[in-house]
Amino acid sequence: MKRNQSIQSPGWAPFALLLAAFVLMSLIAPSGYVGGSSDDWQYLNAARCWREFGPCLPQDHWQGRWPVIAPLAAITAVAGESRFTVSLWPMIASFFALWLLALVGNRKFGSPVGWLASFLLLLTPAFTIQMLAPRVEAVELAFVLAGALAVLHWDEQRSGAMAFVAGLMFAMAVQVRETAAIATAFAAIYVISRKPRPSARDLILGALSFSIPFAVEFLVFAISAGDPFWRRRLSLGHTQIISSELLARPDAGSSPFFNPTYIANWRREMGIHVHWTVDGMLNLLVNPRAGISLTMVPLLLASSRRMVDLASWRQALLLWAGALLYVAALTYGFALDPKSRLMVVPIAMAHVAFALLSWRLLKARRRALVVALWVLIALVGLAFRVGNPGTALAEPSARQWIATHPGDIEIDPNTHRELTLIKEARELPGLDANKGLFLYGASTDCTQLPQHGGLPAGALHLDAEKSLSRLGFIGAPWGALCLYKFEKPVSAEMVRQAIRSSRHDGAFILSPRPTAVLDRD
Repeated sequence: MKRNQSIQSPGWAPFALLLAAFVLMSLIAPSGYVGGSSDDWQYLNAARCWREFGPCLPQDHWQGRWPVIAPLAAITAVAGESRFTVSLWPMIASFFALWLLALVGNRKFGSPVGWLASFLLLLTPAFTIQMLAPRVEAVELAFVLAGALAVLHWDEQRSGAMAFVAGLMFAMAVQVRETAAIATAFAAIYVISRKPRPSARDLILGALSFSIPFAVEFLVFAISAGDPFWRRRLSLGHTQIISSELLARPDAGSSPFFNPTYIANWRREMGIHVHWTVDGMLNLLVNPRAGISLTMVPLLLASSRRMVDLASWRQALLLWAGALLYVAALTYGFALDPKSRLMVVPIAMAHVAFALLSWRLLKARRRALVVALWVLIALVGLAFRVGNPGTALAEPSARQWIATHPGDIEIDPNTHRELTLIKEARELPGLDANKGLFLYGASTDCTQLPQHGGLPAGALHLDAEKSLSRLGFIGAPWGALCLYKFEKPVSAEMVRQAIRSSRHDGAFILSPRPTAVLDRD
C-alpha cells in the first residue's frame, strides 16, 4: 500500500510544539498527587510495598495493575519519594499517549489530523488534570494507542512482526485495566474486516503475543497465591468495595457486568438526573471536562455534509459512533462510573473525528465555525486546568505548622494520605495520640467540621487555615487545610464520627496493604 506523502514527514516542528505545550500545561496549576481517598493513593501504597518487599500479592483490583505500580516503585526506589518522582511515570505515559495519538491520526488520515487530535486531548481537562498523578488512565491509553499504531502498520505492510507487537500492546493495555478489552475488540474487528483478509500466520502471531502477559500472570499467581486467576477474581470482586462515589451500598453477590445498582447510583459529575438508563451518557456529553468533541462532532457532521469528501465524512461518523459505543460498553457492560476522567479512550476517538472534520472544513474555507469551536475548546480547557488545584498547595503550610508545633499535632487518616509526600506529615501520630492540635483537610472550608460534624460546641478552635482554592477562570472553592486546637476533651472516636458525618469521602473503605508475594504461604 502506498503511503501518503504527508505521513512520511517526520513532523519535528509539531512534535516540538506539542512538547512545549505539554510542559506549559504541566506547569499551569500542577495538581499531581491528591491522595486521600483517591486512586493515586492506592497506587502509591502498592508501590511502597513493592519497594519494601519486591512484587507484592495484590489484595484488590488497584494493587494488581502492575504496569502502573512497577515503574512508580522503581523510580521512587532510586530517587526517593517526592512530587516530581511520583509524577514522573504518569508524565511520561501522558506525553507518549499524546504523541501516539498524533502518529495514529496522521497515519490513518494524513498530517496534521493526528497533531490536531493530540492538541485537542491536551486541552481536555479530563486528561490534563491527571497528567502528573499516579493513575491508570494515561498508561492504559498509551498502550491502546501503541496497539492501534501497530495495527495500522500491519495493515500497510502485512508484517508478522507488527501483528505480534499489536497483540502484545493490547495485552499490556488489558494488564493495566480490563476496560481495554473493549479497545482490543474494536481492533480485532478492524483487522478481520480488512481486505485482503489477514493471513492465518498474522492472526496466530497476534493471538500468541496477546496471550504472553496473561500466561506469565497466571503462572506468577499460581505459584504465589495458589490460584492462577487470583488477580482476575480481585477485579471481578471490585463491586464489593464501598465507594463514596456510589449512592447505594453494593450488593454482596452482585456481578460487575450489567450491574443496575452501579449503573443507576454513581454520583453524576454534572448533577443531571433524568433516568438511570441515560444519566451516565447525558452527564458525559454535557461535561466540559470531557472536552466538547463528543457533543460537537454531530454539528460538524451536519455542517460539512456537502463540503468534505464522502470518505472523510463517513470515517468521522464511524469514529464518533465508535466512541459512543465505547462509552456505552463501559457505562452499561462494565457498569463503570461514567466520569470524564475514566473515558479518555473514547474521548480520544471523538477528538480524531473532530480534528478530521475541522481540517477538511478549513481546507474548504469554512473557517468561522472551526475557529469558533477551537477557541471555545481552548478557553474551556484552560479554565478547568487553571481552576483545578491539588494538595500541593497545602504542603508549605503543613510543613510550617508542624515545625512551629513540634510534637503537638495529630492527624486523621484521610489527611495523612493527602500529605503523605511530606516526611514531617508522615511521621505525625493518629487520632489516638491525645495531642493538643489536630491537622485536618476539609473538602470545603474549616467551618465544616466544627459546625456540621456533631462535635460539642466549642470543642475545636481554629488555630490556622490554608485555603486550597486557586482563582482561575472558574475560580471555585476546592477545600482547605485546617489546624484546630482542642478546647474540650473529645474522644478519637467522636472525631472520627464527626469526619464521617461532615464529608462524604470519610465513608470510603481503604484497601488493605498489599502482601509481599514471598511472604505468602
